[in-house]
Amino acid sequence: MQHIVNHIERFTSKPGAKLHLQWIPSHVGILANELADNCAKQACNLPTISEGTFIPSSELKPTWASTASSTNLEIHRLRQSTGGSWTASFQDTPCTSAWYLNKQLTRSEITRTNRLLLGHGNNRLFQYRMRGANCPHCRYCKDHNEVETIEHIITNCRQLRVAMMEALGGCTIREVMQGAGKPDNRLPHILECLEKEQVQF
Repeated sequence: MQHIVNHIERFTSKPGAKLHLQWIPSHVGILANELADNCAKQACNLPTISEGTFIPSSELKPTWASTASSTNLEIHRLRQSTGGSWTASFQDTPCTSAWYLNKQLTRSEITRTNRLLLGHGNNRLFQYRMRGANCPHCRYCKDHNEVETIEHIITNCRQLRVAMMEALGGCTIREVMQGAGKPDNRLPHILECLEKEQVQF
């Protein structure tokens, strides 16, 4: 966003430069694009602003950041109410930045950690939904009443329970998941444990 504002400032600082904004309906349903589209529609219905009118980016940025943040929180809460109970159990508010920023991690480590945080992975339930497995039940504890999800593997699987307790090191799942990317977090131990136990996710 700041990149765009900087380009606009550079362009409009040239003598004789005129800037015309036009609403283009696209990206329907994408976070904050709906808000931007509505703002553009409303602006098009206003009387023409005189050419001498100037709104500094310093006034626009805080307003935009506040609006985007509240919209993001509203959508996050809506998604929590319609699904995503695993992530909702430890993440009350949406992240403001990626947990892996400024970390020396491989793409594989980031992907595997994100799978744990989101509760989506290449587990038996996913394979069953993609028609790659005959049933969604846990292949590790072999309990036909338990569906193999990330949550089941980490919290309920009888076959993996002892190893998971060691990997958690006395922390709760909520503490570990909330602390993703922080020093001394136990997520790397969970990943190591899952790899050692040959758990596919």
